[in-house]
Amino acid sequence: TSAKRRCLSRVRELGGDTFVFREYVCQVWKCGTRDDLRASAAPRSASTTPRPTTTTPRPMVTAPPQTVQPPATQTWEVALKGYHGGWLRVLPDGNIDFKGDDAGKKEAIFQMTQNPDGTVSLFHEKSGWVTAFPGGPLRAEAAVLDDWERFTLSKHPTYLKAALKSFHGLYLSDRMDSAALAIAPVVDNWEKMLLLNKTKVREGRKLAGDEIDGDDEDDEIDDDEDASTRPDKRLEVYSELCNFQESTGGREGHKLRAPIFLKLWEWNYVDVARECTEYLGPAGYDAVQLSPVAEHKLGHQWWTKYQPISFGLNSRSGTAEEFKAMVAECRAAGVQIAVDLIVNHMATPCRSADRLPANATDQNPCVGWNGSKFGKRRMGGAQGWDKAEPEYFHHKPGHPGSGYCYVGPPSFLCGSLVTTDCSCCNCDMYGLPDWNTQLDEVRLIHYRHMKELHDAGVTMLRVDAALYENVTETASVLNHFPWDYVYMEWWGEFPVGIHDQYIGHYRDVALRWKITNKLATETNLTHFRRVLDLNYGTFGVPNEKTIYPIGFHDQRTPKADMGIGTYKNGLEYHQQQKFFMTWPWAERILMWSGYSYTNVDQGPPGCEHGDNTCLPQSVYDKSGKPSCIDTPTVAPMPLEDAQSRRWVCEHRWAGVTGLIGFRKACRGRPMQIVDFKGNSTGRLAWKVGPRCFVALVKGTNLKKPQPYGHLGDWNLKGISTGLPAGRYCDVA
Repeated sequence: TSAKRRCLSRVRELGGDTFVFREYVCQVWKCGTRDDLRASAAPRSASTTPRPTTTTPRPMVTAPPQTVQPPATQTWEVALKGYHGGWLRVLPDGNIDFKGDDAGKKEAIFQMTQNPDGTVSLFHEKSGWVTAFPGGPLRAEAAVLDDWERFTLSKHPTYLKAALKSFHGLYLSDRMDSAALAIAPVVDNWEKMLLLNKTKVREGRKLAGDEIDGDDEDDEIDDDEDASTRPDKRLEVYSELCNFQESTGGREGHKLRAPIFLKLWEWNYVDVARECTEYLGPAGYDAVQLSPVAEHKLGHQWWTKYQPISFGLNSRSGTAEEFKAMVAECRAAGVQIAVDLIVNHMATPCRSADRLPANATDQNPCVGWNGSKFGKRRMGGAQGWDKAEPEYFHHKPGHPGSGYCYVGPPSFLCGSLVTTDCSCCNCDMYGLPDWNTQLDEVRLIHYRHMKELHDAGVTMLRVDAALYENVTETASVLNHFPWDYVYMEWWGEFPVGIHDQYIGHYRDVALRWKITNKLATETNLTHFRRVLDLNYGTFGVPNEKTIYPIGFHDQRTPKADMGIGTYKNGLEYHQQQKFFMTWPWAERILMWSGYSYTNVDQGPPGCEHGDNTCLPQSVYDKSGKPSCIDTPTVAPMPLEDAQSRRWVCEHRWAGVTGLIGFRKACRGRPMQIVDFKGNSTGRLAWKVGPRCFVALVKGTNLKKPQPYGHLGDWNLKGISTGLPAGRYCDVA
């Protein structure tokens, strides 16, 4: 950690945008353009394209030309100096940043007017009213003054510092690269500006109770804000064009990357730490995704972990101390940790809370996993700062005890034909109380939860129920931290652009359905080779902004089903997960490792019906060996295993670990079919790049025999692989 912080200091010294940190290595990246990014990683060879001298402009939001209405007569001529020393200025194209070098230049001079509702607005004589757009960008272009041009001015009564809060509830911030963005949920140093009065108040009127007269002194505000609630600015690294999990990397940014994540579903923290150290790190996995980590309601089912009742980190997976130790051990083994983040909702209440009279003394009669109290749309909290009242959740006007609206089966819609328009953002999903993230108090709770995770060493997130969250409000908290990767729970909707711009990547479940169809349910052998034509999952979701899971908890079946890939399909599913790892097209994949079950509501082994305070059994037996279901040899899996209550450990099945190295060597390379003997053999071989080769035989299912029968093994002797002569390993 200390070395990483020295690397961050080096980033600031060199004026870099972000960095790549490994043991003994601190690479500073400058990301003005893609070419800048690649050139900054290492010196370029003479044959490559020269580095450009200009940077890509920021995205601009343009408005139709209109006649600009100047401010009212009672205005103040002001200049605003940001935390990093630059003055707020308007560029010729209307964009705004904190790179002004002189408060006397016209680009840095604004007219501030106080509106009848107590808000203030900024007017620039050449460009128009300053508008704060959702997501944070500011532009001076508005011809008329409307809601988005109104700001709340927070001014310290003694010093000269002030803060501006946009109509969207977020504070104007002077970012590390001097960008001016209204994205901060709370006021910290980067949100405090020097407010310089450049003229006398016209007609003797004062602004917000104080004349804003002053000079260039840079006094600190000695406020009462708890330092622990402030974002740790040492951890913030921002860059306009450095995306999550870039497709390429390396010394000049040209090396193809092939991230492999693994979800250890409901494993306890002690076992996760051991698996990272003994197996996942040496095998080459990049990250492990955990089940939700916050304290949850009581119950044996898996979904109780998706119903938080506080933001304490004690859960049935382990204590807060075990969680933090696990994160440290996994990182030491080279494996990052991704947390399933639940900030859309809290748990439904226990029955006694539903029947509680309004005048009851104790409004929190329910008890969570670690003893924290909660009630109907209430959190007693485990940390002090995570206490929440009914007003913190979306509710009907005047009725904080009732949800504003409901979203769930069968349509999962809220009056609109799509969910990407945020039409469901205020609704209770499955009746779970929906956080009102418009409130500063709520965003501060979520901020402190994310800060604790990040401080513990968590570097990646899966955002649960992302379609039902307000993008800009969620992003305003999320983007205080330099996460290495964030992806959203996504169900196949056509993307509208804003989610991946402000939150993260998409989860694309469609690719795994297509693989299952081609390898299992499709019975026409003439269509078999079409499995090699797969080049997208969900229409409109770009490969470079997607993570592809092979399995996920919401799509499982109580018994084997050829159309839905789970461990219950045995060898059939195993072939699918191995194909998934060899397929060169998908940039980043998420493998699955879970437990066996007899019904889809069951929690992990050790959590049986009626045991509401259960603990998961250890994956390891007393001798220290993993106690998992053996690699299947038939499809479907025999019932005695499929309907058991054991750990499955799909990632430990024969061939999976060997294919990690295969994927990292072959991902993104060109593919060529080298053996396809007609349309009815059910056999297919292809090579990927100069040194990777795959052979595949279409399988059969004992319970539902295909018309072509069992095709048997394939003797590859004599096949022309197209590879150079040499010795090769059968890694699968």
